[in-house]
Amino acid sequence: MMPDGSGTEPETIPEAVAAVCELHRDRVALQIAAGSDYRRYTYGKLVDMVGGLSRALARHGLRSGGRAAILAENRPEWVVAYLGIVAAGGTVVPLDAQLSGQELARLLARSRSRFVFVSARTCSLLGDLPEGPTAINLDTADARGVVGLNTFMEEEAGASGPADQQKILPGDIASLLYTSGTTGEPKGGLLSHRNLVSNAQALIASGLGTSADNFLAVLPLHHAYPFMVSCLVPLLLGARVTFLQTLKGPELVQCVRETQVTFLVGVPQLFAMMRRAISEEIARRPRVVRGFLRLLMALSGLIRGAFSLNLGKIIFARLHRRFGASLRVLSSGGARLDPEVARDFYRLGFTLLEGYGLTETAPAVTFNPVDRPKFGSVGVPIHGVAVRIVNPDAAGVGEVAVKGPNVMQGYDDDPRATAQTIREGWLYTGDLGYLDRDGYLFLTGRTSELIVTAGGKNIDPEELEAQYLASQAIAELCVVGVKRAGEGGEGLHAVVVPNLDYLKTQKIPDGRQHIRDELARIGQTLPSYRRITGFSISKASLPRTRLGKIQRYRVAALLAGEEQPSRERPALSAADRALLEDEVGRRVVAALRPLVSRDKPIFPDDHLDLDLGLDSLRRVEFVAALERGVGPLPEAFATQVTTVREVIERLASPAHRIELGATETRSWREILQEPPPRDFAGTLLSAPPWHHRPVASLARIVVRSLLQTVFGLEVAGLQHLPREGPLVLASNHVSYFDPFVVLAAVPSPLFSRLYCVGWQTYFQGAFLAWVGRVGRVIPVGWDASSVAVLRTEATLLRRGQALLIFPEGRRAVNGELNPFQEGIGVLACELGVPVIPVRLRGTFEVLPVGAWWPRLHRIAITFGSPVTVTQDRIERWRADGKDPHEAATGLIHGAIQSLAEAV
Repeated sequence: MMPDGSGTEPETIPEAVAAVCELHRDRVALQIAAGSDYRRYTYGKLVDMVGGLSRALARHGLRSGGRAAILAENRPEWVVAYLGIVAAGGTVVPLDAQLSGQELARLLARSRSRFVFVSARTCSLLGDLPEGPTAINLDTADARGVVGLNTFMEEEAGASGPADQQKILPGDIASLLYTSGTTGEPKGGLLSHRNLVSNAQALIASGLGTSADNFLAVLPLHHAYPFMVSCLVPLLLGARVTFLQTLKGPELVQCVRETQVTFLVGVPQLFAMMRRAISEEIARRPRVVRGFLRLLMALSGLIRGAFSLNLGKIIFARLHRRFGASLRVLSSGGARLDPEVARDFYRLGFTLLEGYGLTETAPAVTFNPVDRPKFGSVGVPIHGVAVRIVNPDAAGVGEVAVKGPNVMQGYDDDPRATAQTIREGWLYTGDLGYLDRDGYLFLTGRTSELIVTAGGKNIDPEELEAQYLASQAIAELCVVGVKRAGEGGEGLHAVVVPNLDYLKTQKIPDGRQHIRDELARIGQTLPSYRRITGFSISKASLPRTRLGKIQRYRVAALLAGEEQPSRERPALSAADRALLEDEVGRRVVAALRPLVSRDKPIFPDDHLDLDLGLDSLRRVEFVAALERGVGPLPEAFATQVTTVREVIERLASPAHRIELGATETRSWREILQEPPPRDFAGTLLSAPPWHHRPVASLARIVVRSLLQTVFGLEVAGLQHLPREGPLVLASNHVSYFDPFVVLAAVPSPLFSRLYCVGWQTYFQGAFLAWVGRVGRVIPVGWDASSVAVLRTEATLLRRGQALLIFPEGRRAVNGELNPFQEGIGVLACELGVPVIPVRLRGTFEVLPVGAWWPRLHRIAITFGSPVTVTQDRIERWRADGKDPHEAATGLIHGAIQSLAEAV
């Protein structure tokens, strides 16, 4: 495999690399973009540089077991430094180039490093370090006198006398790798030459790559996984390594095409991003085309699985050319890969393989075979490595333990942690999983991350996160356990990073409410003990390791207030300060100030909803205040802007800039006096065609008969309904059945003048739009302005009509009464119309959220006593310092809640 002339396989890294370099001196080993071309190192040049560096290090005092750190970005010289250190008999301490100065100083001291290799980018991180290790710059010498790599080696070349070369043994420590720190203080794993070389040989024996491959190295080499798969394995194969210092899509694709990359080593986040780009492109196609493409993907997957015939590369050839037709294998590691991502890549003709390993196992433990991968599995144990499940439960799930030549020597200066982790030769990983009948390993979580609920259920947060991340409105999500006072166990709390681009594209102004609805919608499909019970919004990305693993201990610390958020407010730039102090900017801030906390600063990039807390109705008040200062604005203005900056820039543009006056907030009474939009007036306020009334009456009779016959409809409280005059029916909302039950239960005279507020999505298309007109539905949606809907409702009520409103705005996923939107309080206060509380029972059991087929259950509806908000009541609320609209909304909510309690 890697001959060295002795007939045996080399057991140390210098021997193994030297053997390959001897065979392939003229072949390119390493390359990196340099301007319009690539800087390349052949295997011959590589071995010469490594020899020169190792002699220089030995002459400068690096002895067997001495330690030298590397603090630099991925580049060919990183590899030269690593190989030079181990060739001198030293131990490499790879460090994260994104460490803070304090963390760096601590790890350099802990590791007792004699030397540290830096680059022009990272040299400043060392600070002064007067008594620190000797620094060597992979670039040229800097102003502080740090010697450059070439100079360091040239000095050795000119030195007299040979440098002492150390005898390197397979058991000598090659790498001291600090764990990624997902759970706290990192530990230093000691990996020997035998650990690393045996692991590389086992991966090569599994058919992972060939000498003809070109491996793209984009992940930081200070981690064991990318170092092994995108550095050591290709070097021992005699393959090529191409370095790319960014994960940005365009640059990555360009590099793959230019250099004919065949093997891409990435993390799940990278492949999820690629899959999302593909899915979004498919979603933009017409419905028929989307269906056809999904059918082709399904057929491609079936044929590939049954006959090992990869038609996807032919069917989706255009996609393969776009990402790089040379790509042969995609390798995912570092974190758990979503099985659906792997399955979709498989159907599209890509080979995406997932493996499993740890820093402590050098790192690979299992890998999916190229010819027979299993989605959701991390593969089978590689050659020479044994895996067993310790203390399995009834389902076969237990702790994963590993034994083999890849198991580390222990933790540096931590015998207690070593003894806890390695017992009788077995390394206890802390991961939970099971082996199937074919020997494939499936991971189910980590023992340290399991959340135990009050009911004693064990929840794996990673698995649960994958289910909630199905929502396009959620960019990132972390589930943590939160102690519930007096309940025992932990509740499931989510920290959510919204997908702001999606919310903006879909014109969703109330992002917080939309995310709440999405969490509830997905939770309805899960067992009750697996549903998220609380959530927090974060606009900052979740803290992660460089390989994409969420650092849960930091998320938990953020929630507990023990750590400050990473998204700190930077000082205002001169441009931003000028933006806020401009005439338009001052008017916008003045309009916002009464609607947000007095002590809350306002920044240009504040999101109106997520940062400032402006829901849809608060936005109406904001727009009303703006209109007093800048003149009339479009009805949809509130849904077209998402940040303070967008508001200012929109108003300051030539198309909208007009003379500014004094900014004063218009009252809701003034707002509701204005006529509704022309499209609403044309369909809702004009006289309906003569045939609509009999059609609607007939439909009502049919629906009422069905409800009484099949579901035993019971109606109570009809005496509370006024015979004439305007009124509002305010009902709880738990099912699609709800509006039909209310319309069927009210008396015929009231039905003939009753208008409904409905979600416009359900009334699209010619037929459903006609149904909406016959049913006198006022369409509400993300595109519909809240003020336009309220003006339409107010106009109808002033004309003596009646309204059916569901103040929750959405169906309740658990059957309980949710908080109300304030629109109902605005109508009650400003128009003084009676509001009839309505309580529905049984419809949740018939057709809850997430169900597609009704079940048999008795249905009942109760109409309560009217709630009327008088001017005296409004004045009393104001005297008590209460917002009348909020108080009225709460009063109506309580009236509906009391109907439930009276049942």
